[in-house]
Amino acid sequence: NNIKIDIEKVNAKNQLIDNAIVQLKKEFIGIDYQIDTVMDNLRTWFLFPELQERPMIINLFGMSGCGKTQLVKRISELLHIEKDYVYFNFAQIDEMNAWEIEDTIEVQLSSERSNRMFIYDEFQYAATLDEAGCEKDKKSGMKTFWELLDTGILEKKHNYGNVRSMLRLMRYIEIINRQTPIQLKNGVWTNADECLKGFDEYEKKTFANFFNFHLNEDKKLEESECAKDNCHYDLPIAIGSSITNNDMFIREHYLERIYEYYDRARKQIDNIDFHNMIKSMNIDEIFMLVNECYEYYQKGYTLNFKDSVIFVIANLDEAYRISFDVNPDMSPDQFHEITKKLTIVDIKEALKRRFRNEQIARLGNIHVIYPSFSSETFKKIIQLQLDKYANITLRETGYKLIFDKSINNIIYKEGVFPTHGTRPVFSTVQEIVRSKLPFVIEKAYKEGHTIDTIKYSHSRGYTYAEVYKDDTKVGRYKFKEKLRVENLRESKKDDTQALVAVHESGHFV
Repeated sequence: NNIKIDIEKVNAKNQLIDNAIVQLKKEFIGIDYQIDTVMDNLRTWFLFPELQERPMIINLFGMSGCGKTQLVKRISELLHIEKDYVYFNFAQIDEMNAWEIEDTIEVQLSSERSNRMFIYDEFQYAATLDEAGCEKDKKSGMKTFWELLDTGILEKKHNYGNVRSMLRLMRYIEIINRQTPIQLKNGVWTNADECLKGFDEYEKKTFANFFNFHLNEDKKLEESECAKDNCHYDLPIAIGSSITNNDMFIREHYLERIYEYYDRARKQIDNIDFHNMIKSMNIDEIFMLVNECYEYYQKGYTLNFKDSVIFVIANLDEAYRISFDVNPDMSPDQFHEITKKLTIVDIKEALKRRFRNEQIARLGNIHVIYPSFSSETFKKIIQLQLDKYANITLRETGYKLIFDKSINNIIYKEGVFPTHGTRPVFSTVQEIVRSKLPFVIEKAYKEGHTIDTIKYSHSRGYTYAEVYKDDTKVGRYKFKEKLRVENLRESKKDDTQALVAVHESGHFV
């Protein structure tokens, strides 16, 4: 009877995790172990975020193009929290200061929800040490990220403009009210003539930036007059010769700031209800509200993200140093065997070249390490890409695509670079396969063929597209490929090659 957990909700979330694992392994080839490690750690956070005393930190380390970022974004979709994550790319973080970063976090992540997620992508650019091991210039925004990693608590300061504007509002109300008590009716200033008769034109223009009022004087205050005097205030001067019953004593821009405070500090209030409340107040009550607002903006407030998860994603060249020295003829399988031996010790040693020890400690010990892909994995990735393209083409256009194994082979030969991950593969699929479809359709149309199936193959530097209608071949088109790698592998049979062959044979003898 003392159990406070909603068992049905827990079971539903557990099922969501299980389904996500199955789907992720279908979409991401060769990283089953990494998926299991990430999801095993995520399960506790996803089911019981309220039990966390600080954010869960999961580090993903690997070479470029191994699917780290895409995996995390796909997890957020499968767990239905894609609206509750905020993404930062640290390659561009220099352009943001601390309060901009905090504003971004606050706007994108609801304070009412749990299961919130941060993604720190390209985190190697957050390095605080240069190649010589010396401290880099400190970036103002980085403090926010390290605070989140440490405690999950942000002490957020308001924009100084809000503090200043509330202070000036109070000061001007005091100055005017001290001379003649301000009278309000339904929020409108009814005795502005009497209150302001002792002030000069410059002072009246200043007050007009903050308050709505109408003076029954022969000389009206115009915007152009203030412009001539080079007045600079929070808002451009906009003094009308008359005001309506809807023009509140305090100008709308400052009312919005007061409403923002009231809504946040005293919980939600409808904007219409807020304006009705202001209309019912006398000047002393309004002054007290502005003072309350000023103190709030001066103190700041706390953002609590202790129940969140933070993914730290980085390419650590130091840990994968062999990628710079690798033999160009080394097979993906050889490179895979080398990189899969990397351990948490190797990662921490690599981190020491970029971060201070206390910073490394904040990253915790959940380090998910990606080895390079094996040849079998690359082949499965190529097949997956071809299948996906065939499926989407059939769904969107009605054309059925068939790929001969020679297409898989040429994509593998042209697109697989062990140290570069999947990106060259994707671009090779685009160049050899995806780019052909518009031309095939156009040629078939010009020749008067109605087609429903296209079969691709490759031979001796050419990609061929055979087109069919009801299993009957009606055309065949060929495309010359600009092969960049395969041509380099061909034997030149020139004098230089002969000399090199004789030289190497001598070593063998």
